[in-house]
This record gives sequence, C-alpha cells and structure tokens, in this order.
Amino acid sequence: MFLVFLACSEEKTKTMVSFQEQKDSTTQNEVSTIGTLIDSLDIYEERALIYGDTAAYNGLRTIALEVVKPCLFFWGLTMANKYDYPPAYTDVFKGLLESNGYYNPVDIDCLDIKTREFALKYLKEGAKKGDLEAIAILDSLKRAKIGKKD
Repeated sequence: MFLVFLACSEEKTKTMVSFQEQKDSTTQNEVSTIGTLIDSLDIYEERALIYGDTAAYNGLRTIALEVVKPCLFFWGLTMANKYDYPPAYTDVFKGLLESNGYYNPVDIDCLDIKTREFALKYLKEGAKKGDLEAIAILDSLKRAKIGKKD
C-alpha cells in the first residue's frame, strides 16, 4: 500500500511541476508578447501617423485590442483625417463608444447628442468608403432603429 501511495504521490508531483512549468511558460510568453507589442508601439505610431503606413496602423489596432484601448480613438482620428483610411473611420466610432464605457454599437444612444452625432458621422463615412465593419454596424443600427434619438 505504501508503494502505491508513493507512486501516486510522485506522479502527482511530476504533473504539478509540469503544470507549473507550463503555466510559467505561458505567463512568460504573454508578458513577452505584450512587451514586444509595446516595443513596437513607437515604430508603428511613426510609420502610421507620420507616413500613412496602413500596415503599421493595423499593428496599432492590434496593440489597442491587446494593451492600450484608449489610443484607438486618437490613432483612428489621425488616420481617417490625414490619410483617409476607411477602417480608421470605424475605429473613431468604436473609440468614442469605448472611451465612454460602452462596447456594443447599440449603446450609441447612451452617448450625449454631440458625441453620438460625431461618432455616427465617422461611422457613415467609413461605410461610404467601403469599410465592411462600418457597413455591418450601420446595418445593425438601422435594423434596431438606433442612433435616431433627439
């Protein structure tokens, strides 16, 4: 009986050590990935916002999703106004929602009228320029008859 207990105990210890190593590795990978994203931030910002590099802007969008969401509005505004990049118009809309604590487009009516009008203006412009996400959001808002208050 003692041998069975000892064997089970050793296997449990091996499993726990293996799990802890895997957990530490995952945590290190996550930290490393976030660190890499943040290290890339300055490069992406320069390339996107100064030179209009849309691939770099898409890198910024990834960083915004993973690390620094509040920046999406400002990056989007620059890319939309300065470079007329269609997905950036939608990012302005989403950034305004998120900066006010809302994450679902149907919450647009929770914004004050001036912010709502500004957000919808950019969303409609993104749709007009062919951004598929903007078109889908506008379609869902129309079906729900949202964004028509005041």
